[in-house]
Amino acid sequence: MSLSMAMTSAGRSTSSSIAAAIITRDNLDTLAGLLEQLTDLDQVVVVDTGSRDGTRRHVARLGPPFELHRFRWRPRPDGYEPDEWGFAAARNESFSHVKTSHCIWLDSDDTVVEVTADGRNRAASASVGRRLRQAVSDIPQADVFQLDYVYEIDALGNDVMVMLADRMLRLAAGWRWRHPVHEVVAPHGNLDGILAVRIPDLAVQHHGVERASLERNVAMLRAWLRQLRRSGASPEARARATWLMGRTLAGLGRRRESVRWIQREYLAQHPGLPPQAQWAGWMDLARVLLEERDVENARLAALRAIGISPRFEEGYVLLADVKAAAGDEPDGILKLLEIARSCREGGDGAYEHHPAYVDFAVLLLGAESRLRLGRPFEALPFARQAVAMRPNDERANRAYDLAAPVRSPAGQ
Repeated sequence: MSLSMAMTSAGRSTSSSIAAAIITRDNLDTLAGLLEQLTDLDQVVVVDTGSRDGTRRHVARLGPPFELHRFRWRPRPDGYEPDEWGFAAARNESFSHVKTSHCIWLDSDDTVVEVTADGRNRAASASVGRRLRQAVSDIPQADVFQLDYVYEIDALGNDVMVMLADRMLRLAAGWRWRHPVHEVVAPHGNLDGILAVRIPDLAVQHHGVERASLERNVAMLRAWLRQLRRSGASPEARARATWLMGRTLAGLGRRRESVRWIQREYLAQHPGLPPQAQWAGWMDLARVLLEERDVENARLAALRAIGISPRFEEGYVLLADVKAAAGDEPDGILKLLEIARSCREGGDGAYEHHPAYVDFAVLLLGAESRLRLGRPFEALPFARQAVAMRPNDERANRAYDLAAPVRSPAGQ
C-alpha cells in the first residue's frame, strides 16, 4: 500500500518519536554527511564496530540527539548462533539502544534523498524529520514504512538496482534482525496483522558497491553455510544463504560458479520457495547465462521466470534480450517489448528491479529490431535515446549510425 493510498483511513498520532540506528566502521567521510541529515530526529544511535578513522571522536562531540555506542565486530560464527554474529548482531545492538516509538535504520554510506517529478535530491535535515513524522502521523497504525533503496547507480547516474526496503519500524510491534550477511528484519511473531506502507517521496541512496565488500561477503557466506549445515537450520535460512552466494559470485564476475550455486544449490535443492523467490532465482540465472553466451539455457530460465510471475516487466525484457542474442525474428522481440510496457503501465513490479538495464535494453532492442525490419526512421529516436543513456556503448552507437542518415519523409 502506498502512503497516499492509506491517508484517508488513518487517524492522527501525537506521541510518536523517531530515531535512526546506524552501524559503521571506518567510513567517516560519508557518515558525517548522513549525520548532518538527521539532526532533526529525536535520537540518532551510532554503533561503531571498530573504526580507526576518527569516527568515534566525531560522533562523541556532536551531542544530542547523537549518541555513540561501541560493539566488537563478530566476523565469524565461532561460539555464536546464526543470528548472533555479523551484521545481524550489530543491527540488534543498535536497536537495543533506541528509546523512541519508531526507528529508521541506515548504513553509514547512505544518503536520504527527496523524490520529486524532477528526480532525486539530497534531503535537508528539516525535510527528513518532517516527512518521517508526517508518515507516522498519517498512518499511526502502520508497523513498517518502506522506502526505495537505490543500491547502485552507474557512472552517468542511471539506477542500476533499486529495492523496496523495510526502513522505518514501529518498535512496539517487536523486531529482531536475522542473518549475518545481507541481514533482514523480522517480527518476533509471524507476519499476520503487520501493516506495511510505502513513503513515496523519500528514498535512501547507497554510495556504491566495492569489490572488497563482495569478497568479504563471500567469506562470511561460506562460514554461514557451514554453520547452517552443522546446526540443521531451517530450509529458509539455507536457501537464502545459497542464493546470496550465487548472486555475490556473479557480482565478482565468477559466472560459472554463480550458475552452479543458483541452479544446483538454490533452485534445485529448494523446490518449495515462495513464487517471488523462485522468480528472482530464475531471473538471476538467466542473466548470468546470457552473460556467458549460453543463449538457449538463458532462454529456458527466462521463460521459467515469466511463467512464475507473468506480470513483471523485467522478465519480458530479458527474454527479448535473449532472443536478440539468438538472432530470432525482430517482430517477436518487439512484441515482447510491448508486453513489458503494458506491465509497467499496469503498475506491477518486483521487489527488486534494475532500471538501467531495463530502460536501456528496451531502447537498444527497439532500435535494432526496427532496423532489421527495414524501418530506420522509426529506429532513430530509440537509438538516439540509447546513446544518450550510454554514450560509449558500441551497439547503441552502431544502431544510431545506421539510423541517423535517414531523414524525415517530405512534409513530416
